[in-house]
Amino acid sequence: MTKINVNTVLGFSPCENYNRDAVKALADENEEITYEDLCSLSIPHSDKVWLLSRLITTEQLTTWVFRAVDRVVESRCLHCNSPKIEEWATNWISTLDRTEESARRAALYFGLSDDTAKVESAMRAVQMSYDITLRKALASLLAAAAASDDTDVEKTQQLTDFLEIKSS
Repeated sequence: MTKINVNTVLGFSPCENYNRDAVKALADENEEITYEDLCSLSIPHSDKVWLLSRLITTEQLTTWVFRAVDRVVESRCLHCNSPKIEEWATNWISTLDRTEESARRAALYFGLSDDTAKVESAMRAVQMSYDITLRKALASLLAAAAASDDTDVEKTQQLTDFLEIKSS
């Protein structure tokens, strides 16, 4: 079981809320914590994502991002009553078209849907993945996906995805 130590966490320069004493308080007597324990801590989801995104490879991170994006696209765009957005979402989910241009084009279709806010939220998340660096995009995408779910199912799924990706 892989563990993360306090110095590793502090090496990423977390925000002031996570100084040495605060991080040590979250760890065990050896100043270490497993990925599983980190995922179950009572700290904000965004803080977990911030740290977890720094503990995986770019390939793993990309997989993690697209799992979350795919769920947002599926839940917000696939059945939104706009044929063009639904066509785009189908192509995105099937991986036929995941280009930057596709995400930008889909963003133009916001006004065509009866549920514009949901589609706009999903498309903003997708477009952000191309507009900023991958690690920043991850935090934005996962936060957007988590915020779109009042039941915390998405937050739990994101952490489950991380553990699956990290162990494979």
